[in-house]
Order: sequence, then C-alpha cells, then structure tokens
Amino acid sequence: MLIYRYFGSIEDLIAHYILQKDYWINISTDETKIQDVGRFIKKVFREQISQLRKDVTIKRLYRWELTTDNPVISQLREKRESNGCKLIDRVSRLTLSSQKEIAALASIISASISYLILLEEPSPVYNGINLQTDSGWEEIAQGIDLIIDLWIKNQQK
Repeated sequence: MLIYRYFGSIEDLIAHYILQKDYWINISTDETKIQDVGRFIKKVFREQISQLRKDVTIKRLYRWELTTDNPVISQLREKRESNGCKLIDRVSRLTLSSQKEIAALASIISASISYLILLEEPSPVYNGINLQTDSGWEEIAQGIDLIIDLWIKNQQK
C-alpha cells in the first residue's frame, strides 16, 4: 500500500531507485577544468566498473530494465542519454575531436562494461578473465586504459 501511495507503482519505485543509483544519470558534467583528459576518461570508466560491481541490486534492476519498456523506463533512458551527450560534448571540446568519434568510443567501452558486469554472476569467466575477481576487472580496466591511451595518442598526431 505504501509503495502505491508514495511511488504510484512498483515500476515507479524501481525507477526511483535506479534514478538515485545509476552511474550515467548521476555523473557530474560540470565544467570544472580538467588537466589530463586521458586520465579523466579512464577514471570515468573505472568508476563505472566500481559502482556497478558493488551494487548487486542495480545489476539486477539493469537486467530487468533490458526486458521492460514503459514510460518510466523511457524517462530514465532519456536522462542517461542526456547526461551522456553532455559528457561527450565536454570531452569533444577538450580534445577538439568529433562528437561522433567520442560517442562511438564511449558507447563501445561503456556497453562492454555493462555487458560484462551483467554477465559476471551467471558466467564468471569471459575470454579467460575471471569476472568475479578484482584482478580480473583490473585486467579489463587496463585494456580500457590502453584503448584510451591509443586514442589520445592518435588525437595528438
């Protein structure tokens, strides 16, 4: 009864929880000065890994979200998209790179992280990397760092 009184529905309650915990909705897009863009980008993806790995509830809700399509979920997705586009715009201005290029790179990396996080529980090993250990995730983070380093190096040419 209280759920319906305060949130309207179970789906609204779940959406409220996701809204408070979702990494991409809550990441700061403020215009503070960034000294090292590469380090900033690496930090963003490492924080995504960290947050998702430690919140079992949000992982399960993300799985649920993948199979759900309603106005509440659409609003969450729109907020994620809006914040992500602001972040892409910011990195584009800092690196003088095209938004399309950054959007593609960010999509590939963030989607890979999300997929592997969701896979961690039912399938603990992926390409020989143990997804249930910190050392396995450090291997993945180092691979992401390498991709970003190569991209930054290419931008400097």
